[in-house]
Amino acid sequence: MDQKEVLEAINYLRKYKTETDRIEVKTAKGGFPKKCYDTFSSFSNKYGGIIIFGLSEDNDFTTEGVYDVKDLQKQITDLCSDSMEPTIRPDILAFEFEGKNILAVKIEEILQNKKPCYYKPSGIKNGSYTRIGDRDDKMTDYELYSLQSYKDHIFEDTRPNKRANIEDLN
Repeated sequence: MDQKEVLEAINYLRKYKTETDRIEVKTAKGGFPKKCYDTFSSFSNKYGGIIIFGLSEDNDFTTEGVYDVKDLQKQITDLCSDSMEPTIRPDILAFEFEGKNILAVKIEEILQNKKPCYYKPSGIKNGSYTRIGDRDDKMTDYELYSLQSYKDHIFEDTRPNKRANIEDLN
């Protein structure tokens, strides 16, 4: 990720006045956002994406800046290393934009056999998210089962059915 990629994302946000399935903003003027693990999880489980800290979605994506680049970076890396399973290794870029410091974090999609990526304190069922448009939704039981089946090499159409007999065949 480079500064050009982040600037293109900001221009897109401002033009269409909405976040996307690959771009999210978080205000971080007053400290580390209370909830961003859901976006880390959803980007890891879907297509990946960029999270830009220091813009305000509520004010047409104006630049507010971040409270402290170094501490924010530490909080993000701690969250990704200690609280996400599997561990996320984000690409982090800090730079000055419109006279204020912002921080961009690029999350790559994880490998299919490693999914779901989830927030450990909430557990796999309540801490796994997927990206739908501009929001992070909790994964359904079916989505979790599908990922687990893939990981465990379970193929439903080849599993034996104990209640079936030869007369059931067509």
